[in-house]
Amino acid sequence: MKTPKTFFFVEPLDLAFFAYLTAMSILLLIFGENIPNATQHLIIHAGFFATAVLILVLNDRRSSRLLLFCRIWYIPFLYFFVFEEVGQIIHMIQPNFCDPWVLDLEARAFGDYPTVWFQYLATPWLTEIMSLFYMSYYFLIPGLGLPLYFARKWDELNDLILTTSVTFFFCYLHYIFMPVAGPIFIPERLPFDLVSLSAGPFTMFEQWIFFKGSIQGAAFPSSHVAVAVAILVLAVKHKRAIYVFSVVVTGLAISTVYNGYHYGVDVIYGAIIGLVFALASPGLNRIWKRLWKIPKQVKRW
Repeated sequence: MKTPKTFFFVEPLDLAFFAYLTAMSILLLIFGENIPNATQHLIIHAGFFATAVLILVLNDRRSSRLLLFCRIWYIPFLYFFVFEEVGQIIHMIQPNFCDPWVLDLEARAFGDYPTVWFQYLATPWLTEIMSLFYMSYYFLIPGLGLPLYFARKWDELNDLILTTSVTFFFCYLHYIFMPVAGPIFIPERLPFDLVSLSAGPFTMFEQWIFFKGSIQGAAFPSSHVAVAVAILVLAVKHKRAIYVFSVVVTGLAISTVYNGYHYGVDVIYGAIIGLVFALASPGLNRIWKRLWKIPKQVKRW
C-alpha cells in the first residue's frame, strides 16, 4: 500500500499549522508577560509542532493505514485543544473585551439588534430546534470529510482540511488581537435584555456543551459560521448533500444569534471569512501540486 500523493510529505495544510504555531509563539514571546504561564504555552506549542513533524516523518517513511489516517486527520483532531488554549491567553494583547465597539457596529449595520428580533420569537419548541442546529456544527467536518475519506477523494479531502484549518487559525489570531465576549457572557452591559432560553433535553445538552467548551472572547468573527460556510461552499463545489448542508448551515447561523452567543455582525463577518478561504484554499493546493509536480489525480491502494 502506498500513500496517496495528494497527501505529500508536507502540504499547505501542514505549513498553515506551523505558521499558526510560529505566530502564536512570537506573540507569546513579545506579550507573554501580560498573562500567567506564558512559558507553559510555548512548551505546548513546541509539543504540537513536534507531534506534527513526527506524524509527517513516520507517514513518509512507512506505509500504514493507521499512519495515513493520523497524517490526514491530526490537525482537525487538534482544533479543540488549540481553541481552548486561545481562551487562556485571550487577553495577552488586549486587556478588555471589545464588545462596545461591536455593539455600536451592530446598531449602525442593522438599526437595532438581531438578537432582540430572534429572541422575540422564542418558544420552547423553537429553542429545541435552534439547539439542534447549533449542535450540528460538531458534525459538519466529519459529515463531509469522512465520506470523502472512505471514497478516497484525496484532492477534495485535502481542500476541506486546508480550508477549515486556515479559517480556524485566522479566527483564533483575530481573537487575540480583538477579543469580543458575545452577548451571553456580558448580559449586564448590553443595551437590551437577553431572554433566558429553556426547553427540552437537546437545549439542556447543548447549553452544557457550550458553557463547558466555549471561551470568552471568541465571538467576533463567529468561527462556527466561518467554518460552516466554508464547508457549505465545498459541499456545493463537490455536489455532496447540497440541500442538507444548505439548511443546516443556515439554521446554525441563525441559532448563534438566537441563543445569544453571537452578534449579527459576528455572523456576517464569519460568513465572509469562510467564503473567502473556501474559494482561495483549493487554488493554493493546486499551485503546490504544480510546484512539486504531483499528478492532478493519483489513484492508489
